[in-house]
Amino acid sequence: MKVNLITQVTNAYPQTFNTLYPFISYSAARVADFQRIDSEARASVQGIKDKTDSLMREMEERNKVAEGILADIQRVAAEQGVSQQAVYFQQASKEHETQATKWL
Repeated sequence: MKVNLITQVTNAYPQTFNTLYPFISYSAARVADFQRIDSEARASVQGIKDKTDSLMREMEERNKVAEGILADIQRVAAEQGVSQQAVYFQQASKEHETQATKWL
């Protein structure tokens, strides 16, 4: 009896396999493709995060440089303003001195 069952299973295997292998292959391929797509998507997302972090660091460095340049420009502008005002005060001082000398 057992031998008869084994023989029946052995004889049914080729026909069953030929019927089922396309479905098994398709299922295996779909699972493999989803795994590949998932791993590629994760790699792409990680690449985007890395690039974003790099760009943010670069922007912060450029922002620091820009703030330094702005501070230098403001300092020079302030010095120029003081220098220009000093010329006006010097001219006014000379005029007042001339007027004071005339009044004496």
